Amino acid sequence: MKDAVELLKALADETRLRIMRVLAKCDSSLCVCEIVDALDLPQYLVSHHLSILRHAGAVEDSRQGTWVMYAIYPQASPFLTALLPTLKESLSGEVIAQDDRRLASRIARRVEGKCVVGMKCCEK
Repeated sequence: MKDAVELLKALADETRLRIMRVLAKCDSSLCVCEIVDALDLPQYLVSHHLSILRHAGAVEDSRQGTWVMYAIYPQASPFLTALLPTLKESLSGEVIAQDDRRLASRIARRVEGKCVVGMKCCEK
């Protein structure tokens, strides 16, 4: 029960819900700069929210060269696993539609499935 409470606390924020939604919509991990561009938010703010989600066990990060990649935690709790379809399909509105358009545009720039555009947040 404690894990579910911590997860719900982490999800009780619009930005974190948007992050979880874009991660759930994408078949692969996303570079932090792709999330920044999809949500049209500052890098420091996205990184702060990703940290909260990571500590709640919702996402994991990995480094690929100079890029930090994020994905839904593969061993997510059954509670989170049950919530993902709702996050993916039930959230709607203009903000969500804009996130979808920006994410699709950003993903289209990938080369061989990898982020190549980057931002200052991804460079050493």
